[in-house]
Formats: sequence, C-alpha cells, structure tokens
Amino acid sequence: MHAGVASGRWRQPDVVAAARASALLGSLSRDDLALVLGVAQAADHARGSLVLRESDDDVVVVLRGAAKEHRSNLDGVDVVTALLGPGDTAGLPAALGHPGAARVTTLEPATLLVLPGRELRPLVEAHPAVAAACLHAVGAQLGELRDRQVSFAGTSTRERLVHRLLELATRWGQQVDDVVMVRLHLTQEELASWAGVSRESAAKVLADLRRTGIVHTGRRELIVRDLAALETRLTPRRHSSPSATALLLGHLDTTAEETPTSA
Repeated sequence: MHAGVASGRWRQPDVVAAARASALLGSLSRDDLALVLGVAQAADHARGSLVLRESDDDVVVVLRGAAKEHRSNLDGVDVVTALLGPGDTAGLPAALGHPGAARVTTLEPATLLVLPGRELRPLVEAHPAVAAACLHAVGAQLGELRDRQVSFAGTSTRERLVHRLLELATRWGQQVDDVVMVRLHLTQEELASWAGVSRESAAKVLADLRRTGIVHTGRRELIVRDLAALETRLTPRRHSSPSATALLLGHLDTTAEETPTSA
C-alpha cells in the first residue's frame, strides 16, 4: 500500500479501514484498493476549510468529521446540497468528466481522502473493478437524490425542516441522558438551505419546536429533547420506517467501532 496516503493522526490501517466504509471504495479487492489509495492523499482539515472548488476535478471521500457540499444557484445564493459524513463521497461526476460546479467545505475538523481526477481516470479505464465501483457510487448518489425528491414532494415547510432535524439527530446525534445532542457546526441559514426553505420559515418552525419543548437550539448546537414528539410532527404517511429512535440506537451501537485509532 502507498506509504504516503496517511497524514496527521491517522495511521495507514486507519485509512484503509475508513476507506472500506465508503460506497466508492468498499467493494474493491485489496489489490484494487491499493491501486486507488496509491494515488490518493489523506489529510486533516480545520473547520471551515474549502477543500473542493468548482474548478477542481478531485474526488473527496470523508474519513472522519463532516462537511457540506454546496453550490451557487442562478441568483448567486449559496445552497447546501448535501451534508457529508464518514464514507460519503463528493466530486465523482466531475472527476469522470462531468463538471458539477460543487464546492465542499468542512463543518468540523475532518480527515479527507483526496483522489485527483487525472489519476483516477486512467485507473477507471484500465481496471473494470474500479470502474464498477465508481458506477456503483454514482448510482447510490442518484438514488439518494431521487429518494429526497420523493420524500420532499408536496411537503410543507415544517415537514421539510423536521425531516432534516430527524436526519441530524439520527446520523450526527449523541444520546446524553434523555436527550439527543447534535454538535455539528451548522448555522440556521445552512440548515434552512439544506431543507430547501427560507431562513425566515426555518426560524418560525424552530421557534415553535422550542416553545413546545421538543428541541433546544444554541449557537450551532441542537438538542432534541423529545425525539418521538419530533417524529409526530411529520404527517403519518411520512413517518420514517424504522423510526428515528430505532435508527439512533443503531447509530450509537456502531459509533465506537467507526472511530479510528490515534497514532
């Protein structure tokens, strides 16, 4: 395996293990994974680092931490299109020759694996398994986009925001006593953008949830005091299955296993 792939506090086995958890690299054989990691570089980034620009054709795989994928709309307004956590990938279409004009910025200290497009494309052409892995990852992203469009179709502002709050709680939340704490550095404006609602509408929904004691919000902090009550704010036909509570318990069971060993 390429000795220069690891960086910062991460050791080589940590990078390999984290790469295996990604949709892009998880299905590769040991030899094929070695080829891909041989042209990659893992590096630590501080919160707020712009790690992928519109003009870049690199692929970014999140190994640790969180980031946002965002782009400007026709009016020049910055829109959050995705939140990225460990195993998530950004920039793959551009690396394969289909520029998407997306940017990626870290939301908290993060370790990212960067695959330069100029190095990945020859591997895709020469190695069928690498090409299949890229196809699988792009297909997974398209499936998530389709599911999001379906889940948001015909929904109210309140439902869109609640849906995103539940996603935050189940993926990035930590159970502390009887509440779920989300310490992801996400501003109210970013939350509103991610949910596809205005900042003013988001503020009204959050105020209602605070007034009823369901959530508490602070500076870039979200505390869900009653996860079950938050779920009931979705109409019955939109309740997730399994419930957010069940998903949170599953997330907590695997969190310790996903944490890399410090060097």
